[in-house]
Amino acid sequence: MSGQASPTRVWLVRAALVLAAVAAFVVFGRLSGTARPSGEVATRLALLIPDELSTSDPHVQAWEDAAAELGFGLSVVRASDLLRAGGMPQGAALILPDQVHRRMNDALVKALEQRVLAGTQLLLVHDAGVQDLAGSYPPGASRLSDLAGVSYALYEELRGRMSGDHVAWVEGAAVPLLRLPPGKLIRDGEGEPLSSDQPPPGDDEPLAVVGYHYGRLTYSVFATRGAFAGKRLMHADDGSLLAGVHRVGKGQVLFVNLPLTYLKLRTDGLFLHAFLRYFAQDLVGLPQLSPVPDAKGALIMNWHVDAAAAVPAIEALEALGVFEQGPYSIHLTAGPDVDHPGDGQGMDLAHNPSMQ
Repeated sequence: MSGQASPTRVWLVRAALVLAAVAAFVVFGRLSGTARPSGEVATRLALLIPDELSTSDPHVQAWEDAAAELGFGLSVVRASDLLRAGGMPQGAALILPDQVHRRMNDALVKALEQRVLAGTQLLLVHDAGVQDLAGSYPPGASRLSDLAGVSYALYEELRGRMSGDHVAWVEGAAVPLLRLPPGKLIRDGEGEPLSSDQPPPGDDEPLAVVGYHYGRLTYSVFATRGAFAGKRLMHADDGSLLAGVHRVGKGQVLFVNLPLTYLKLRTDGLFLHAFLRYFAQDLVGLPQLSPVPDAKGALIMNWHVDAAAAVPAIEALEALGVFEQGPYSIHLTAGPDVDHPGDGQGMDLAHNPSMQ
């Protein structure tokens, strides 16, 4: 025997390796989180806005900034592009934002439905499309209720009570999906926000959204009707759906019943970033730029120094060569201590050669 494998044995080994690789791929796909629709493969995000809205509008820039900060490509698309053959970029996952698209005609609603049924993935936010072009609420519920998975914008039934301020609850299973930070959630009946010192929440344990100094926060949301046949991520204290994802035909819709743009423009951008990342990365599977240069981790240090008492410590760090490992940023209060003038404790950079 020459010790060389026969051609038949080589073929069998190669076939076994191929089968193992295919099996591993299938298993990995089943374990890698939310299954993606079988429709078109998305390669970018597209923010759908009215034809008359400027791309320099703060509402548009809020989404562009968030996408850039998260490392996702985003294009701005006009409503007429969706209605025109070939007007939409290929492989676009759609975002229908709140605040800018409250009024919408029936043709655009129908086009959105058809695209999602054919395989497009959609992030539908709060008040988008709840009125017709005349500013009236359609009878019954929002025309986008089938896409959302629940009936909402129930003006005919509730009038001025169709929306109201409610405490927002996050499902325990959704906390790691949305990557909400410590201190932002609180258990029912607890007085202190959830921290890493406490046991993690169970999948079936909802947690209320809190402010760092303001307790449970309330958000203006639409009352919803009907059972949601999908993955519920958030709900209101009256049981209304605040966020959930479900299949629609070959497509998929993430409905967020929170005014994400409105909150972002008023310094609360947490949920816009959380849902945009979850939609783009976990549901659509888009490529993402690394948040650090060359994909190398880094420690960012930032000091704020407002007293002369800190000078010896800063000089000691300089002698150790700490600042040579930067760059770091140090904020210095330039003038004397205005609260205690004459005590010599202010930095007073104009007369401080050491710190200069």
